[in-house]
Amino acid sequence: MARLSGSDYRGILKFVHAAGEVDGTDPFPEHVLARLRELVPCDTVSYGDFDRDFAREGHTWRTGVRYSGDPRAPVTPAICEAHARLVHQYPYRPWSPETRRALRWSDLLSRREWHALDLY
Repeated sequence: MARLSGSDYRGILKFVHAAGEVDGTDPFPEHVLARLRELVPCDTVSYGDFDRDFAREGHTWRTGVRYSGDPRAPVTPAICEAHARLVHQYPYRPWSPETRRALRWSDLLSRREWHALDLY
């Protein structure tokens, strides 16, 4: 198992500090997402607000998903079409109204079931 360095811990503390200074109802404003991208090097970080009450009505996200960083490629019409066609296969729901706890994909599907989906 890899060990964290002193600079890793400093980066974590910078992120926690930025997140701790958030004032208001948005837990991940753009500057906090930017700090997360510094902590975990990546092209893009995103955040969306899931609402379990909306989920009961067939909706998923209360607010639009926000990003920090630039994706490697634009979201093309073909990607939008594929999303619309396959969204019903998307297994992830961050919250289960039945169990009232956070879920992972592996709580919902086996690896074989996931790999068998067109979405995969």
